[in-house]
Amino acid sequence: YISAAVVSFGGALSSFLGGRVVDRWEKSGQPAARLYAPILGTLVGLPFMALMLLSPNFNISVVGLMVEYLLAECWFAPVISVLQSALPYRVRSHGIGIFTFITALSGSTAVWAVGYFMDKWTLETEGGARNLRLLLLGTMSIVYLVCAILFYCASRILARPMSAAAAIEKQPLFSQADQYDRQSKTQYVQSQAVSQAIMGHNRSVANYY
Repeated sequence: YISAAVVSFGGALSSFLGGRVVDRWEKSGQPAARLYAPILGTLVGLPFMALMLLSPNFNISVVGLMVEYLLAECWFAPVISVLQSALPYRVRSHGIGIFTFITALSGSTAVWAVGYFMDKWTLETEGGARNLRLLLLGTMSIVYLVCAILFYCASRILARPMSAAAAIEKQPLFSQADQYDRQSKTQYVQSQAVSQAIMGHNRSVANYY
């Protein structure tokens, strides 16, 4: 239950603090803060992960896990913000849905893969506990470093000037002028329908008399 409390509380607090820090960093003049913060959190969180896995003291391991979650899990809110601002309006919901699907699928696949190799490595060799710690540390270090590189590549891509076609694609489906025209046309059609109904009623009354 201690691990569950650390994961749930630390992950939620990390997402909240990550979004708040990124907003302040962007307001101070750093446009790539939404991707720089996950890079820093990922890299700074690695030593605390090593502390959690390699420390012989349980309390120190729990503290290392908590700090690692606070630092490394700060990526979620900034990345969602980047997706919302980078994707065109026409595919924004679709893109975030694909991102969520890939995140869940990759996370589940990673759990299966680590469990498979953990069973093979720890059961068929001596020193199972030590091998397990080294396996987790090596796997997570590689994953975190790859994530940091990808975040950096994304920051470089977003820093490029936007082309004219991309700028047009990012425009909303209906501008304010289009919405005003649609509203005016709707009101015109409604007024015409009311006028025709009144004229029809007057003709009926005239024919009756």
